[in-house]
Amino acid sequence: MTVSSGGYDPAAVNVRAVVCLNSVLKVVGLFTSWLHVLINVNVL
Repeated sequence: MTVSSGGYDPAAVNVRAVVCLNSVLKVVGLFTSWLHVLINVNVL
């Protein structure tokens, strides 16, 4: 895998990975908050 001549930009790859990670973290946060709401409603 040649990074210099293969057309890959490490900075662009890093930015893309960070954006994907942020979106995954947002989805996980929403899911956990919904779980907390459902658990609280079921307990009440």
